[in-house]
Amino acid sequence: MKKIVLLLAFTMLSFWAIAANEGKIDAALERISSEYEIESVKMDGAFFRMMMPLMKIDRKTRKAFKAMNIKEIVITDFQDEPPHIATKVIAELTEAVKSDGYLTTPQQSNQASEDEEIKGDAYSLIEGDKVYGLVIITYFPKANFLCIRCDMNVSELEQMVSAIMPNK
Repeated sequence: MKKIVLLLAFTMLSFWAIAANEGKIDAALERISSEYEIESVKMDGAFFRMMMPLMKIDRKTRKAFKAMNIKEIVITDFQDEPPHIATKVIAELTEAVKSDGYLTTPQQSNQASEDEEIKGDAYSLIEGDKVYGLVIITYFPKANFLCIRCDMNVSELEQMVSAIMPNK
């Protein structure tokens, strides 16, 4: 009986430890969901790959997503929120992303996005020669958060970016 109680207690402690080690991004998304009622959509990588044709994602982008070996994709849309709430959400998400070890990724300017006045920040989680995550936070007039948890080589990411980016 003692062994069963100890095993049960150890199992409960293990689950608490897992919950305590939850990433800052996930914790921030939960807080945003409860505080501002802004929901996030989380998709497993296999489910996302299955849904790509239904989402009318073009062939080139589908190939790029497959190369990323996506584990999970998280999308949060808060563009319909008042500016003061969206600003708070952006600040919380940016802080969480940086706390999880993501670093700012330099962006090439795109004339179309400048015309639409869409501002955004991109972050990546790179350890050694592996990319484990990409985050894009865009704000007014289009406010949303995209987090891709993946597993790919940095060289593959560079090839993918150069293939997608238009030649000058």
